[in-house]
Amino acid sequence: MESSDSEAFTDLETGAFDDSRVRWRWFARPLGLLVTYGGLFAGAVYAYRTEGGEAVIVAGHEIATLDWVSLFALLAIVLVVVPAVLKRPGRTLAFVRTFTRDRVAAIGALGTVVLVLLAVGGPLVYPRPEVDPVVSYQPPVGTTVDDFIPVNCVGSTGDSVCRGTWEYPLGTDNGGKNLVHIVVYGLRTSLQIGVSAAVIAGGIGTAVGLVAGTFGGRIDRVLMRYVDIQSAIPAFFVYVLVVAILSADFVLMAMVFGLLSWGGLARLVRSEVHRINSTLYVRAATASGATTYYNLRYHVLPNIAGAVIVPLSALVPTFILYAAALSFLGFGESDPRIVSLGNTIADGLSHSFANWWDVWWYPVVPAVALTALVLSMLLVGDRLSQLADPRER
Repeated sequence: MESSDSEAFTDLETGAFDDSRVRWRWFARPLGLLVTYGGLFAGAVYAYRTEGGEAVIVAGHEIATLDWVSLFALLAIVLVVVPAVLKRPGRTLAFVRTFTRDRVAAIGALGTVVLVLLAVGGPLVYPRPEVDPVVSYQPPVGTTVDDFIPVNCVGSTGDSVCRGTWEYPLGTDNGGKNLVHIVVYGLRTSLQIGVSAAVIAGGIGTAVGLVAGTFGGRIDRVLMRYVDIQSAIPAFFVYVLVVAILSADFVLMAMVFGLLSWGGLARLVRSEVHRINSTLYVRAATASGATTYYNLRYHVLPNIAGAVIVPLSALVPTFILYAAALSFLGFGESDPRIVSLGNTIADGLSHSFANWWDVWWYPVVPAVALTALVLSMLLVGDRLSQLADPRER
């Protein structure tokens, strides 16, 4: 046992911590993330520097600014997650097995995966919702409605009722738009806003927490005082105030949420950095000549993943609810081509010629889709929180 310990401590030589050969790899991923975040913010800036700001032109092709921002947000996730999974595939599989032992969490994960796949792959199958007043207020399949409510009943009629048809399985809205298409594109919009805002908050919060925890002193005090000030500024109301100056826009919404919601994460990361740096193995490495960057690369970053993933898993559904609430109140996207579940719910409750319960599917279907997405993500986040807390395992 003593020989084993002596061999372990023999490795703690100054030369063992010479990271000059791997420094290029240490900077490669942060550089890639910086470029990715640069592209993300460039798309947002482009949206407001061009007339209309509806699309980014790339090689002659138009890309909606929300698609552009969410694409770079997804790229940032790939740069962080994929290398970690490939580096330790066995650990990843073990984590998946542990996670799915909780049946409720497994159901939440399955629901999240299904809805995400529907939001990502659905637009490849279904076109954008198109207005067709001739088929407005068609009931969902398997249900009926008074035959005077639809303009032209597509399904069978009889006994003074119009029956739903598989042509419009979830029914149509007051403009004749297929609610299946609305749900698909509405889920996509919700995820784009939630994920983009969470990636922005995650990147800034992690960076600030790492800097404050690593360097301490005046830098730490200045950064934490700013976090205290920012925490007193609610992003929800800031967006409403900004909309009074600029037009309502989901890219703006994602930016405001992301830029004003990272304070708690920064504090958490800073606390984790202090905890890790105070451990015996890090102190021993420092005493043996390990540089700050070496400790950051090999000791701090691999051990703060849980501190970052857990709060971000809660931020995504929170941002999705914020976006739906703001859209419901009329502060959503001004471009009518962008589908919002919150806006659809509001329309279903207020823009019907009949009582909303006579055309109940109009507000209920998007509300159920939104609830399913948020609830599934919250179940996943709750399970991740349990796994990150040793007392709950």
